[in-house]
Formats: sequence, structure tokens, C-alpha cells
Amino acid sequence: MKVRTRLVVFGALLPVALLALAIVVAGWLFRRDQLAEVERRLLAQAAVETVGMFDGPDGVPHVHMPRSPLAEEVKDFAPESALYDDAGALIIHVEDHARVPASLPLRGTLGQVRLGEQVVGGVALRTLELPLRAPDGRAYTLWLGASLAPVEATLARFYAATLSAVGALALVLFTIQLVVARRLARRIGAMTSFLPRLRDGDRTLPPDPTGDELAALRDVLRAVSTRLAEARVEQDRLLASAAHELRMPLTVLRTEVDLALRKQRSEDELRAALRSVRDDVDRLGQLAGALLDLQAVRHLGFDRTGGDLAQLVREAVDGLRTVALARRIELRVVSGGDAPARFDERALRQAVDNLLGNALKHAPPGTAIEIALTHHESRWQIAVSDRGPGVPAGDAERIFEPFQRGSPEGAGAGLGLTLVREVAQRHGGRAWLDPAYAGGARFVLELAG
Repeated sequence: MKVRTRLVVFGALLPVALLALAIVVAGWLFRRDQLAEVERRLLAQAAVETVGMFDGPDGVPHVHMPRSPLAEEVKDFAPESALYDDAGALIIHVEDHARVPASLPLRGTLGQVRLGEQVVGGVALRTLELPLRAPDGRAYTLWLGASLAPVEATLARFYAATLSAVGALALVLFTIQLVVARRLARRIGAMTSFLPRLRDGDRTLPPDPTGDELAALRDVLRAVSTRLAEARVEQDRLLASAAHELRMPLTVLRTEVDLALRKQRSEDELRAALRSVRDDVDRLGQLAGALLDLQAVRHLGFDRTGGDLAQLVREAVDGLRTVALARRIELRVVSGGDAPARFDERALRQAVDNLLGNALKHAPPGTAIEIALTHHESRWQIAVSDRGPGVPAGDAERIFEPFQRGSPEGAGAGLGLTLVREVAQRHGGRAWLDPAYAGGARFVLELAG
């Protein structure tokens, strides 16, 4: 079922149907209350009639309503009355004989009221039958009948008024729902048609000013499309940079091998060539490993579990302490105790190792590298500071891009800081070079607590 049809059905058809059903139930309850009121009137008149029914001359039974001076004024709504003997013959009735039963056999228990409905003279009546005994011992039946025409007329007016209102409401609901459904269908259609265009690089999806849930979804689609486009550009740039980085060592390898095969060389020359090939192979291996690590961080799922950041930092420092001692560099850890957080241990450990390795490359012998773990506004920060040459202010962002090194002759694949920033973003944080730090470089990795 399409959204437009669903809106019309559940926003107009179903409410109107339920409202009509409620009116039918209300009409049934209203009619029942009206019948109960008619029955109360019949019982009240029966009580009045039975009090003085046998108080006439010689105890002759009679009914009082026809003798009332107001009989003419109340005849349109007052119950009809009649009296029958024990044989069922009509002995007392109103002037119009056709408005009461021609005969009524004695039935039921004396003094017990029987209520029912019957049609007399083509008129539907609510009736009361009361068998009773006269002072002389004879049995009679008092019959009272109230027309149901006023009740039906009132009920008809009730249905006419309420159903007319429901009809008007249904028309308004249908109109509103059709307008809303068409607008909603157009908005959904715009997003639906946008997705195939996204594959072709078309990101033209204007913002939705309504501010509702669909507008929020539209904003998410725009944000995702922008992120996908940026990721695509970044991926293309990464591939181009990787191809460039691979081309140079492969060219050198090919040249070294060609030279070794082209002319006779001494053992020392061959050893030198092999060392050069070995260096290029190592560089290719480092590059391949760094690319695999970066792709793993970007595309493999993160398993964020609870842990102690302070312990992770200490383990990372302990793992590089031997390298630091060999270079006469001191590693200092500044931490305030346990640091509970949720993080992916493998990815975050690799990011911290990259920061420490980067600092070890640039820190002069005899200096110290400080690793500080602090908590700021529900976020954890891991800062690694060294006393090396530092980074020019203009390169503070460039060095986080793939295959960018702190210096043209710098070692490594140029992907370490790229991976650090990727890990930070996957943890809801960021990574940056502290511009206020003087006398070296201070890199900060921040993640959500």
C-alpha cells in the first residue's frame, strides 16, 4: 500500500468509519434511554390509574385519563388506556377504538406488570399490561400503550444531525489527507529519485524547510551523500597517491635489477645493489602494511567495549620503552589513575603506537617524550609531546593527509597520522596538532568518553 493510499485510508476512511460506528452505538443507547423513559411514564400512569380505578359508584371500574380536563392537550403524547375483563373483552377504552387492542386475554400473575411492544392500528407502541383484582373479586387487565413515534422522530433527528456532521467532517478529512498525501508523496519521491542520481555523483537535494521527520531524513541523506562524495574523492586521491608512492620504488627496483643483469659486476657491487633492493622492498612492505592498516580502520567494524585508557597508554609506552632507551629518550606518562571509557582496543592501541613512533622519530637524544591522559568535558584526550624540530604552522593540517611527511626526506609511508585521525573520528572525536605548544610538537588524540 502506497503512502498516499495509507494516509487516506488511515487518516480519513478509518476515522470516519469509526465515528459512524460510534454514532450508531450512541443512537442505540439513546433509543434505549428513551424507551426507559417511556416505560417510566407508563408505570407512573399505571400507578395513578390503579389507585382510583374501583372508587366509582357501585365499584364500577374506570380509567381517569379520558376524564381529565387536560386530556385533549396531552392526547398526542399521553399513553392510550383500556380495561379488559377476565374474558379478555374490552370494557373501557378511549374514544378511538382503533388505538387499543380489540381484546386482551388475562395472562400473567395478578399485580405483576408486563412490558412489551406491539403494533395497534399501524402504530408501534410500548405497552404495559397489569392484571389486577377488583374489590368484588373479579379480575381485570389494565392496558396502557405509548406511541413510539416521538422516540423514532427524535432518533431520526439525532441521526440526521450527527451523520450530516460526520459527512462534512469526512469531506474535510478527505480533502486534508489528499493534500497532505500528495505533498508527502512528492517529498518521498524527491528522496527516492535522488538515490539513483547519487550513484552518478549528483548531490542536488535541496533542504526541506518543514522541519519534520522527513526533513530530518532528507538532511541525513544530504549529509551522507556529501560524506560519500568526500570519501570517494579521498579514496581516489589515496589510490592516486598510493600509485605514485609505489611507482618510484618499483622503478628503482626494476632499474637495479636491469643494471645487475646487463653487465658483469663484482661481488661488492652486487651486494650494494641487493642492499638497495632490500631497502626498497622494506619501503614497499611498510607502505603495504600502512595501507592495509588504514583500510582496516576505515572499513572493518569497531568493537567498542569498556576498558581502561590509562592501562592501554601504559602498555603502549612499555612496548616502545626499549626502543626509547636505545635512542636515549625518556618516556614519561602523566595520568590521574584509572580512565574508564568505551573504545576499540586494537584500533586505539595502533593509533597511540603511531603517535609514539612519530615522536620517537623526531625527538633528539637526551630529551623526553611526555604522554598525558586527561579528561575534559566528558571527553578523553591523549597528548604526545616531544622536543623535536616541530611542524611549521602551514603544515598542521597537511601532515594528517595520506602520504604526507613532516619533511621530504622523512621515513615511513606517510599514513601514520592519517590513521590516527581516522581512529579518533571513529571514536566520536578528533586529532590535531596543538598550535600553542612551543619547543617541539604536541599531537592530541581526543575521543568521546
